[in-house]
Amino acid sequence: SASKSGSTTAGGAQTITSAVTISATANPATGYINAGANDVPVFGFQISPATGSIDFSGVTVTKSGDATSSDLSSFEVIYDADGDGVYDVGETTVSSTPQAIGSTIVFTITGQTGITSARKYLVIADVASGATAGRTFTGSIDLASDVTTTGTESGTATGNTQTIRTAPILTSPTATAIGQTAATLGATLSANGGATVTDYGVVWNTAAA
Repeated sequence: SASKSGSTTAGGAQTITSAVTISATANPATGYINAGANDVPVFGFQISPATGSIDFSGVTVTKSGDATSSDLSSFEVIYDADGDGVYDVGETTVSSTPQAIGSTIVFTITGQTGITSARKYLVIADVASGATAGRTFTGSIDLASDVTTTGTESGTATGNTQTIRTAPILTSPTATAIGQTAATLGATLSANGGATVTDYGVVWNTAAA
């Protein structure tokens, strides 16, 4: 039989990484965020490893809408431990430092290691007391590469639109035809505060408030 000669070289070690799916959560739902409120959820997302465990170390959120730095600030990422879409007492901030609003908002994530099942996260922000009513913010993860893990990422996440709401403004109050038992009262709703006003009325008393 023919003889064979030569050398054999061992291949390098191969690392198998888990598939990681990025997706949106239903929370926060489309709705209003109130001027002057702090730590308000504005975007939610989920990361789900298929097998094994992963570490999560970074995320870039893309902003759409006309909200500016005069409206929203101090963006942070929260681990939504109970998955209810609300920033509850005791839930952990996992982003390293608060970030300013921009076309993209880049977060470094800490403490999220050894993840073996789906986890939900919230992006929260402070709403300025002087925020402009009607301005909007919608957060999204546009590319799988916008999330950094030790796995192989796929998917995207688009959040629900949040609209800034302020108190309605009433002007030109009137009080006419004042009698012993009746009077005609009124006012002009000059600004709706960025939301639809569905109920109107007059509160009265026999003494000044």
